[in-house]
Amino acid sequence: MAGVRFFTVLNTSFWARVGITAAIYLAVQWVILSLHPAGWTKYWVLQAPDTRQYWDAGIYAQLALAPACTAFYPLWPRIIHWLSLSTALVPTLRLAQLASASLFLLSLPIALFTFEKILKDRQIAFLSFFLYAVGPNAIFHSIGYTESLFSLLSLLFLLTLVAIEEPSVSSDKAAGWYGVLFALTVGLSLTRTILLQ
Repeated sequence: MAGVRFFTVLNTSFWARVGITAAIYLAVQWVILSLHPAGWTKYWVLQAPDTRQYWDAGIYAQLALAPACTAFYPLWPRIIHWLSLSTALVPTLRLAQLASASLFLLSLPIALFTFEKILKDRQIAFLSFFLYAVGPNAIFHSIGYTESLFSLLSLLFLLTLVAIEEPSVSSDKAAGWYGVLFALTVGLSLTRTILLQ
């Protein structure tokens, strides 16, 4: 039933708000990358990477190529490893950046739906969503880090909590939702330092 309710609230206005916000996000990214002389060159890794330019994204790409026990949690590098057809660092780094940006853009409808569901005020929910999608921290959703995956799993975690709290949820359904909640907790814990620890 929750899935059916999700799609019934997705009307034209909803998609317009998501589309406009995504367009503004992409425009801001384009402007920022265009203002720096080497912005696009660095973003698409068109020069030899070094650790100063790509920080953790380079480490995630290296872990995708050769998994190792490090301080970096394994889910994001594992996903990049499954998606990658390359055994070289630069194409893997490019894939990680493209995957994180794509995952963020694809999760925007879920983000707006989550904000609307929790805040119960469309204007405040949209303002919160807009700041989430276009605020300064949004840059981390497009540079190959774990933030896009962590954000998506966090949104699903919050929606699961909301579903559990629905008055119409029976104890049998609640047990199923708690299973989903546990799976999301494991996913979050394999992405960032949180929850299970």
